[in-house]
Amino acid sequence: MEITNVMEYEAIAKEKLPKMVYDYYASGAEDQWTLQENRNAFSRILFRPRILIDVTNIDMTATVLGFKISMPIMIAPTAMQKMAHPEGEYATARAASAAVILLSDLVCASPYLCIHTRRCLRGLPPVLKRLPPPDLAFGFFNSMSTRIEMWLYSLFEEQKGLVSRQLPSQLILPVWAAGEADIKNRFTLPPHLTLKNFEGLDLGKMDKTNDSGLASYAASQVDQSLSWKDVKWLQTITHMPILVKGVMTAEDTRIAIQAGAAGIIVSNHGARQLDYVPATISCLEEVVKAAQGQVPVFLDGGVRRGTDVFKALALGASGIFESMQQQELHQQLVQSCDTFKRLGLCLTLFVHTYQTLSSWTTSSVEEVASTGPGIRFFQLYVYKDRNVVVQLVRRAERAGFKAIALTVDTPRLGRREADIKNRFTLPPHLTLKNFEGLDLGKMDKTNDSGLASYAASQVDQSLSWKDVKWLQTITHMPILVKGVMTAEDTRIAIQAGAAGIIVSNHGARQLDYVPATISCLEEVVKAAQGQVPVFLDGGVRRGTDVFKALALGASGIFIGRPVLFSLAAEGEAGVRKVLKMLRDEFELTMALSGCTNLKEITRNHIVTEADMRHPVARL
Repeated sequence: MEITNVMEYEAIAKEKLPKMVYDYYASGAEDQWTLQENRNAFSRILFRPRILIDVTNIDMTATVLGFKISMPIMIAPTAMQKMAHPEGEYATARAASAAVILLSDLVCASPYLCIHTRRCLRGLPPVLKRLPPPDLAFGFFNSMSTRIEMWLYSLFEEQKGLVSRQLPSQLILPVWAAGEADIKNRFTLPPHLTLKNFEGLDLGKMDKTNDSGLASYAASQVDQSLSWKDVKWLQTITHMPILVKGVMTAEDTRIAIQAGAAGIIVSNHGARQLDYVPATISCLEEVVKAAQGQVPVFLDGGVRRGTDVFKALALGASGIFESMQQQELHQQLVQSCDTFKRLGLCLTLFVHTYQTLSSWTTSSVEEVASTGPGIRFFQLYVYKDRNVVVQLVRRAERAGFKAIALTVDTPRLGRREADIKNRFTLPPHLTLKNFEGLDLGKMDKTNDSGLASYAASQVDQSLSWKDVKWLQTITHMPILVKGVMTAEDTRIAIQAGAAGIIVSNHGARQLDYVPATISCLEEVVKAAQGQVPVFLDGGVRRGTDVFKALALGASGIFIGRPVLFSLAAEGEAGVRKVLKMLRDEFELTMALSGCTNLKEITRNHIVTEADMRHPVARL
């Protein structure tokens, strides 16, 4: 089975793991309503993507507690990982600290390449010769793209003789989102067919690849630097009116009109680009109001009945498009070329993300540190014996850990009924390595959950905010408070000296029927008022989820179960793959939303349920 998204690892893990182990990792508390809600709440947040923004270079780097990491995706503390795989926390640590990320960056272009490719401008039509001289980085890209611009120029010249007087320009695809079905099917054009408009042009061909041949071909041709200036450029080479297709927001409607668009097509590309954007009919009225009658607005997407046409016209559309798939394929591939993919250039960087090590691990802090350099946090429970806490904290410091993630939502373990049915206990060949040599007893088999009984005998139920202050007296590491879900506790945590907040419901394994963490995030962020960073833990399975969390104010997110399931399925390679899949999906979401760095991800890029109940004016 080929894995194309993070969630597919769970089915493999379920097949490979003993039932007791799988249930321990996968289950939630009681009815497991919150477990499902952690995921469902993400699906109710929709996107408001911006278009025609140069997304050639996407910067996903984040700074957390003063440390720079390659992406705002971090590994949450998950206990007893050697139940999933013999290497357990070792494998996860190596994957976190040495994930190979493939980046394309214009700064690797050499002056020679710039000069060499600049020769493409010789013999071009006059309008292209008047392009401004390029600088080092942009010129390298721009001069390569003139080969496509010259073809567009020729195409528009030929179009003058056609009966059709309008060319709906496809201007929404800085990058192509390959559907997972296309990846699984290794989609490519059947051998007896060709893209007829490209015959005689040096545009390569759609080869069979290890994913989607169409996506790979589009990536080699579509210009990711496409921006509003290109709408104006198109007007210099044709007298045909230009319709901008792919607009979904009032902001982009106004910009399109200012750029000279003759009309707007509200479209989400047949739902084949960025998932979780609203239906086009849901965006139509916002766009119509922003257009203010200056240009016609058309609807593309979802029309299957005459009643659908009526509804669209009632909301202000001038007309609808039933199907544009053939034209979409043509339009998308003619935009321009991605310079790096054409030249085969890339920059391979060894980068890392944060790993948070559970104190209840089957590998010790020292063993995990021995895997090599990395930025690691130590997750801590406060035990009845405070000397145990002091020893664990000092060991983490000596091992080079950078912060403490203090779990505050477990004075008692939640009722995990799968663990009770399975009489969960640690397999006999494993031990809690951090507790070796400490007088903390052992996890015995009981008549319910051995883990719950063990935790009840060791974890201090009297834990309070004064203990957060006490911890600051025994360590210089910053303390993140994990398990906050309300504004009230956020303010108290900051007053108690917390260096950061992790919004978490403990993987929905404690109190059932609490909200999903993504539903609590904005409340916590507002209460923090920028005084400390706020992170999200729980429910993240897609790069789109990462984007939504950052749009709601999170400084980063933590993933737990995806790491465990991929570890069970493929060991270290699986964890690396999960990190890369999430990174690639997040990068694609940023590009399709018109964001080139994390600071550009704003609240205006999403629509929540609360927004739908109480619409706010968009400026």
